[in-house]
Amino acid sequence: MADEVLAYVANYHPLLGHLMQQTGIIPLLSTLLDDDTQEYEVDAGTVVAGMIHNILSPEPIRLYRLTSFWQDKALPLFFPWQPTLLPEVINEDRCGRVLDALYGAGPQKVFSAIMRQVIRAYALDVSHVHYDTTSKSFSGVYAEQTAEQGPQIVRGYSKDHRPDLAQLLFGVVMSRDGVLVAGEVAAGNEQDMTANGYWITHIRQHLGLELQQLLLYVADSAAVTEENLRLCRLFHLDLLSRLPERFGLAETLFTQALAAAASWSTLGALSSELHAAQYQAWDTTAELADATYRFLVVRSDHLQAQQAETLTRAVAKELTTLQQALTKLASQRWDTAADAETARRAWDKAHPAHYHQITWTTESYTELAPRTRPGRPRRDEVRPTVELYRLQGAVTADPDRIAAARERCGLFVLITTLLDQEAYPPATLLAEYKEQHLAERMHSFLKDPLAVGAFCLKKPERVIALGYVLLIAAMVHTLLEHQVRQALDTTEQLPIEGLDHRPTRRPTTWTIFTALKAILILAQRTGDTWRFAPARPLTANQQRILTLAGFSPDIYTWQGQLAPENLGLAAP
Repeated sequence: MADEVLAYVANYHPLLGHLMQQTGIIPLLSTLLDDDTQEYEVDAGTVVAGMIHNILSPEPIRLYRLTSFWQDKALPLFFPWQPTLLPEVINEDRCGRVLDALYGAGPQKVFSAIMRQVIRAYALDVSHVHYDTTSKSFSGVYAEQTAEQGPQIVRGYSKDHRPDLAQLLFGVVMSRDGVLVAGEVAAGNEQDMTANGYWITHIRQHLGLELQQLLLYVADSAAVTEENLRLCRLFHLDLLSRLPERFGLAETLFTQALAAAASWSTLGALSSELHAAQYQAWDTTAELADATYRFLVVRSDHLQAQQAETLTRAVAKELTTLQQALTKLASQRWDTAADAETARRAWDKAHPAHYHQITWTTESYTELAPRTRPGRPRRDEVRPTVELYRLQGAVTADPDRIAAARERCGLFVLITTLLDQEAYPPATLLAEYKEQHLAERMHSFLKDPLAVGAFCLKKPERVIALGYVLLIAAMVHTLLEHQVRQALDTTEQLPIEGLDHRPTRRPTTWTIFTALKAILILAQRTGDTWRFAPARPLTANQQRILTLAGFSPDIYTWQGQLAPENLGLAAP
C-alpha cells in the first residue's frame, strides 16, 4: 500500500546502537563467540547488543519474553549495522545459546578483550583506576553448583542487607575518565581483601599495561593488608587507600597528628559546590609491613560535624544503658563483701563504659533471717539477723574521654606509595581518593532489580555470563556519559539543558536518557521503500546532546527496503 505509515518507539536507543557500533565490540564478540562452522540467523555480537538495549531500557520486559520487547521498536535505528534484522531472531533461545557460548569462551577473558579494545579506541586514561565491589542477590536456588561451573552463587556478607538470599559479587574497575574498564563476577562469599589481591595481581594484564607504565590503584580499606601491600611491591603498583583502624599504626598516627597541630596544612574545598566540605591534612611517612609508606591524616569538617552528632547520641545512649543496668544491679544482694566485689568486676566487664565513669559504694546492712519453722511465730520468738551486702553505682560523664573522642571526629588516614610530596601534594592525593565515588556509583546500576534479577535464568553458568553482559552494558552506560562530558569540557560549548531544565556541564547518563525520551518514529512507505524519521523534529537540546556524543541527528532517520516481517507485520 502506498503512503502507509507505522509508528515505532526510539527514545535514546539509536544513540546506544551507534555507540556500540562505534566501539567495534559487535564484530569482536561475534568472532569470539560464534562457531565458524555454523550459520546463524543473527550473530552473537548483535544478540549481545540486543540484550544491552533490553538491560538499559526501563521497560519490564526481560529475557524470558524478549521477542515481545521488539514489537514496537524501530529496529533499523537500534541496529544500524544490520538494519534489516528480523525482530524474532533475537529471541529467548538464541540469547540463552549466546550466554552458553560466552561462558564456554571464558567470560572474564572475553570481557577483558572487549575492554582493552575500548581503552585503545577512546584513549581512556587508565594510569589511575578505582576499584570497588558490590553484591547482587538472587532469589533462585542454585544448591547443586560444582567448582567447574565457575563463581558460586552462595550466601556471603550481603551488601544488599539480604543475608537470606544467595548472591554473586561484582567487582568494577573505573578509569580516571569515569568509564568502567575492567570487572569481574566472583563467588558470593568472596572476601573483599581476597578480591583486591586478585586485581592487584592481574590488573595490568586486564588493562593491557606494561610493567613499567604508571598504574595507581585506588580502593577502599579492604585493599590494605600485609599480603596486598607485598603484592603491590611485587607487581609495581602504586596504591592509594584508607588505612583501616585494625592496624595499630592508625591510632599512633592520630595521636601524633593531634599533637602536631601547628604542622597541619589547610586544603580547603575540593569542589566548587556551595557548602562543600573543607579539609585539613597532616603529612608524614612511617614503616608498615617492612616498607616505607606515606600517610595523610585528614580532617573533614562535614565528617566532623556528622561524627560529633553521632558521638553525642552515643554518650546519651551509654548513660541510659548504664543507669538501667545499675538499677537492676542495686536490687541484688550478696552474702559477703568478697561476693559483692566479684559481682562488681563482672558487671564492669559486661558493661564497658567508654564515655562515663562509675563511682561504686558497697553497703552492708542487717535484716531478719528467714524462718525455718512453719506456722505462726510465737509471741516471744526471737528471730536471728543476717548481714548482707549491696552495690550502689553512680554514673558521671568522663569529660576527658569525651573530649578525646570529640577531637578524633572527622579524622581518617590515607596510605599511599606515592612518596614524592612535590609531585603529589596532599590536596592531589585527597582529590584522587575522593574520586572513589566513580566505582561506588556503579552499585546502584548493578543492583537495579530490573537489570538482572528479573531474567529468570535457572543455569548458574547463564547467570554468570549474563553478569558479564551487565558489565558490558555498564561500560556502554558510562562511556556515553564520558563522551558528552568530555566534549563539554574541551570545547567552548554552552551547558546543555539537564533535569528540571537546569543547565549542566556534567550530565549523567540518566540526564541524557531523560532528554532523549519520548522520541517516536514514523515509518512511511513509498513504493517499496520505507523511510524512518522522528514524528516531530528533535529539539535543539536533543540535537546538541547527539552532537556532543559524537553523532549526527541523522541517526534517527533511515531509508531502505524492508520486508513486512522486518516491521513486525504478517507476510503477504
